Amino acid sequence: MNKVFFVIGPSGSGKTTLVDNALNQLGEQYNLVRIPSCITREQRLDEINGSHFFFVRDVEFDYHIKYNNFIEWEKYAGFRHGLLKDTFKYLIKNNNLIKEITPNGIPKIKGFMKNNYINAQIIIISIGVKKQDIINRLHDRGVTEQEIEDRQKSDKLTSNNIIPDHYVYNFNSYTMGDPKENFNRIIKSYFKSDLESDLESSFDIKKINTKVVNNMIKVHNGFTVISHPSNSDKRYVHITVDSEKSVGVVYYVTVDRLTGKLLGCSCPQSAMFPFVKCKHQRAVVEQRLLGD
Repeated sequence: MNKVFFVIGPSGSGKTTLVDNALNQLGEQYNLVRIPSCITREQRLDEINGSHFFFVRDVEFDYHIKYNNFIEWEKYAGFRHGLLKDTFKYLIKNNNLIKEITPNGIPKIKGFMKNNYINAQIIIISIGVKKQDIINRLHDRGVTEQEIEDRQKSDKLTSNNIIPDHYVYNFNSYTMGDPKENFNRIIKSYFKSDLESDLESSFDIKKINTKVVNNMIKVHNGFTVISHPSNSDKRYVHITVDSEKSVGVVYYVTVDRLTGKLLGCSCPQSAMFPFVKCKHQRAVVEQRLLGD
């Protein structure tokens, strides 16, 4: 089954940088290509027409709207962008796809795939970033203050109903591994060998009790002190835990070393239910805090 990776995050979060790097490193090996949208803004110096986007005039964009050629389109920060039906149908035939996208477009693409009997696995990766990092990056691009304000307003209007499958933290001060490597590791985890897939499909996880499942999750030795000015006493640390579903994907459980209290996990389950301890936190308790 082909894969479609949707990468979401605010303007300036580093989506394009992460996707460009993934395509350079993994594109040929995994037959991974970007889905270019039509866009009405000016082309940047580091962008390739037909690869990053199709740069079109307003009159061309209006033509595609009139003849219903878009799967989805919207206005963002003063310009318009939209994904052509023919582009998607052509690329999905023989490729795995990746696309930076606003969350509003994902349900429309899912609906288009369903209506056109396009069978592919959809994976959503959310890029986390600090507000000041966004502002600094946009300044580096030469984006004006008014444009920054427009982009931030547009980001606030995007849908919050999309639940990502993975999170990648792209802070300038982030010390828990290289964001590009973390991003690529997620991509690679979806291209497993047939043997790995057969083993997974024959394994009935429902028959195993919680204690055994938690012991099957690998909890790494040691810890990493969280790099933040408020953590000068090195009280708060990250413990690395392997994902039980995806090979090569890890999550970070935050622990208060003074009290031994678990403060959260970077997995999607914890993002959805922050007041419930996820299986990765329970694995840390059983394997690191309580011992055997």
